[in-house]
Amino acid sequence: VSSGLSTKCYKEGVREMRYKVIAVDFDGTLCYDEYPFNNGIDKKAVEVLNKFRSNGGELILWTCRHSEYLDRAVEVCKEAGLEFDAINSQAPNHTKEFEKETGIKGCSPKVYADFYIDDHSRLDGKVDWDRLDKEING
Repeated sequence: VSSGLSTKCYKEGVREMRYKVIAVDFDGTLCYDEYPFNNGIDKKAVEVLNKFRSNGGELILWTCRHSEYLDRAVEVCKEAGLEFDAINSQAPNHTKEFEKETGIKGCSPKVYADFYIDDHSRLDGKVDWDRLDKEING
């Protein structure tokens, strides 16, 4: 499904990408501890998502967490070496591209991504990061 926006890469000098914006959930996807505890992030997830970002992709943390629980999740990700372009909001370059191509200022509050990663999108509740690496990074 396409947003209708152009398919050019957002960051100059970066190869064309199948996905430009990925939204990833925290609990059960990046972190497998019982909520609200978060003592570690899946190392393969960090590797896959950092590769995506280094190729020019934008990464959104897309979670129901809020307040101090959200702050702790972001902190744990940062400690693991994973940072985000946006948290529960639009990716900055997607917003710019949307405004440029449509003439409409601002975007919907619904988080837009080309690809969503969430444990609830799987019947078995497991995220296969090796498979996702091939899908999003080629």
